[in-house]
Amino acid sequence: MIKKYFTLMVLAMFSFFTASAKAESEPVLELTDEGLQEFIADQQTRSSLVSIGALVMVDGKIIAKAAVGERKKNSGIMVTVDDQWHMGSISKSMTATLIGSLVEEGLLAWDMTLPQMLPDMAMDESWNEVTLHHLLTHTSGLPGNFPARVQFMRPTDLAERHQTRLDVLEKVLAKPAKSPPGKKLLYSNIGYTLVGAIAGEVTGSNWETLIQEKLFAPLGLDSAGFGPPMGEGEIDQPWGHRTLFFVKGSRSPKTENADNTPIIGPAGTVHMTMADLARYGYEHLLGDKGQGALLSAKTYSELHRPFLENYAYGWVIVEEPWADGRMFWHNGSNTMWYALLMVLPEKNAVLVFVTNDGSIGKADEVFRELAIRIAREIEPASTMP
Repeated sequence: MIKKYFTLMVLAMFSFFTASAKAESEPVLELTDEGLQEFIADQQTRSSLVSIGALVMVDGKIIAKAAVGERKKNSGIMVTVDDQWHMGSISKSMTATLIGSLVEEGLLAWDMTLPQMLPDMAMDESWNEVTLHHLLTHTSGLPGNFPARVQFMRPTDLAERHQTRLDVLEKVLAKPAKSPPGKKLLYSNIGYTLVGAIAGEVTGSNWETLIQEKLFAPLGLDSAGFGPPMGEGEIDQPWGHRTLFFVKGSRSPKTENADNTPIIGPAGTVHMTMADLARYGYEHLLGDKGQGALLSAKTYSELHRPFLENYAYGWVIVEEPWADGRMFWHNGSNTMWYALLMVLPEKNAVLVFVTNDGSIGKADEVFRELAIRIAREIEPASTMP
């Protein structure tokens, strides 16, 4: 169930160029709620995605937001701009941001090794030189995903969940690394799960509590939670959809189990509204300019510093002409949802795209074409708030 999303990222980087060429012949997109709604309604019809949501923030203000399609396929109940969406691997940059706060508190350091961070855990000697930096940049030598049996582990008590993370991670670390640290990028959900477990160990807490206290609460991300959006009634939040038995758009059950195991939470189980995701992205934009509220400019610079293959700490950093220069982004999916977050510092803008459809390739193509169309309408940033 858990995808190897870096392959998707590489394909997505290439799709920027093909989408840019395609967008040249399209009419101008009006950046208002109504204009965006009209445009994505056409995209949703043509792509047959169950739904599409999009939001544009410039200078810290939402200038356009829209959502079209259904919360549950064939239900007739429409998505709204205030619905919650599964963020998938966008959660990784949130975990890295949490780690940044622990580094500033002196509890961790980017060059701390695994034996230093987890002194009570037995591990193969090949892990002795692996650092926090290697884990956050997917260059630790860890495999991509846990064995299938871990998918069925679903402890609800947070202390028990933290201990279960440690137990399954110790089994992984008992085996040799797949490559020397810092030499090869291997996109790893295990790596970020390990980072979350380390955060819990050095604080005497757990990842879920820490990220609520140190990220969601300070930024006012009141909609943020874990796993699929649930709501109170049957269809008062979007359901995820994936292809089952070759039937496109099959619905996934609306339960906490309609997601990957919560064991990998630090790698990809956060949900929230589009507006809250944009607020989170804007904090990183401000941090990139030395004006962040959560962390120092030095820490944000470290979070946004690419290592191998343009990957930083939970972000892909690239140069794009349509973004007027450097931009950073990340996508995420649990095979039932897809989300894409883009931060454009030179335009002082944040773009958010979401769907409750697991047709990842199709959704990614639609979102990236839309991103280029939107970016063309945003003037370069001239002043900061």
